[in-house]
Amino acid sequence: MKNFSGLTAAIYLRKSRADLEAELSGAGNTLLRHRQALTALAEKMNLTIGAVYEEVVSGDTIAARPQMQQLLAEVEAGTWQAVLVMEIERLARGDSIDQGIVARAFRYSETQIITPAKIYDPADEFDEEFLEFGLFMSRREYKTIRRRLNAGVQASRREGKFTGSVAPYGYQRKKLAHEKGYTLIPDPDAAPIVQDIFKWFVHDNIPMYSITAKLNALHIPRPSGGKWYPKTITNILLNPHYAGYTTGTRRPAKPVVKDGIVKKTRPRNPDVPLYEGRHEALISRADWEQAQERLKRHYTPPVPRGKGQTNAFSGLIYCGICGSKMQRSHYGANNPRKPYIKCINHSCPTVSSSYESVENLVRSTLRKWAAGLELNLDDEPEDTSSYERTIIDLNKKREELAAREARAFELVETGVYSTDTFLMRKLALETEQADIQTQIIDLTEIIKRLRHNEEIRNGFIPKVQTALELYDTLSPHEQNQLLKEIIEKIVYEKTRRAVTNFAGDLRLKVYPKLPFSPTHK
Repeated sequence: MKNFSGLTAAIYLRKSRADLEAELSGAGNTLLRHRQALTALAEKMNLTIGAVYEEVVSGDTIAARPQMQQLLAEVEAGTWQAVLVMEIERLARGDSIDQGIVARAFRYSETQIITPAKIYDPADEFDEEFLEFGLFMSRREYKTIRRRLNAGVQASRREGKFTGSVAPYGYQRKKLAHEKGYTLIPDPDAAPIVQDIFKWFVHDNIPMYSITAKLNALHIPRPSGGKWYPKTITNILLNPHYAGYTTGTRRPAKPVVKDGIVKKTRPRNPDVPLYEGRHEALISRADWEQAQERLKRHYTPPVPRGKGQTNAFSGLIYCGICGSKMQRSHYGANNPRKPYIKCINHSCPTVSSSYESVENLVRSTLRKWAAGLELNLDDEPEDTSSYERTIIDLNKKREELAAREARAFELVETGVYSTDTFLMRKLALETEQADIQTQIIDLTEIIKRLRHNEEIRNGFIPKVQTALELYDTLSPHEQNQLLKEIIEKIVYEKTRRAVTNFAGDLRLKVYPKLPFSPTHK
């Protein structure tokens, strides 16, 4: 068996779906148990653990797992000689592209994958095949589990059970007696409010904005807390559970590929199947159907038909006080129809500004970015090759130290070294190895920073320059798409009105959409 003594390794931890279900049944903290098991394995193999990566978010793809992204970046850079993981399946359960990324990173860097059951050496042809086959079978098992779980959820819905984790506003979730699953029971505090909303909308013909104002005046908190908005009222009126139904998937996840990256969208399903629920209805079927008819008659699309998009900052600009979206609007008929930006929260003290003032400030920020300002760049670009060569030399030195440590074990076994001499040599070698590991981590951080800066100079800044050149030639919709490529979000701040200067104390915090730059933890 290969001697792994002295190798520097990282631990990667991620929960599986089975782990989550076990924790709900009282099995304890899975990641803690896995961490203890892998740490004990590392001690048994005399490995030096340099970092532990705990994936706290769930995600099918590498793009949805930041800790995995960081680990792969460091594996590719040669930071680690081995990675410990409970099972090979924990590394990747995504599609064949993700599996290929993982296999390639470990193969080219010759990083060992150590599990309690098996050690994978990607440089070995047979182990490489085992690795690829294990990842393939993991994906197949994952799809089988998902298909079975989805079938079970749909069957429960057809039986009238409630399958959501959070009950609709106005209800409480209740475990069914003597069988699996949940149903709904009316919430004595919130159910009357739902009934009032339907009564006001259907029978009293009160518009949603007036219902919103009425609820806020009564100081009734909305389902998620805070002020009510018309959109919240719409969502309640659309929910079939209040009429005693359970439903199929109302917003199914639909993967789309954009710029080579798989993203999930959740479009509204126009043909949601309705099933007879086991729970008590809060309103009559006739009232619910009447509400749906009225909503269809008064439906307003996000962008009015025939007008096209007019706000280049749609989905980008948010209020700095209440966090609500800002929207583009016009003054009334008695005032010049000059567009302006306002907060959608009518009770927010944020003061509106002319659209032109906002646009000028955004352009000013883009001009600074195009000049390389406000992006935390180094003064001059720097080549990473010298740092990469140093890491290679340090890794060689680390291997030499590991060999010397193995030789020290042989010498104490043959009686050349006394126990005291051996312990002194072992301590000195481990101290030197730890110092080398610290240097490698520091150099890896420098390389990441330099590469990040290079991506900004060669990728982000040219994008900003192109945006400035093209901006005036594009429609608002095209401007919006262009800005979303370079701006993460815009925070709008203005609290004082000005008569002579419409901009007043307007301030914008514009956050650049910079390339991903993982940091070592």
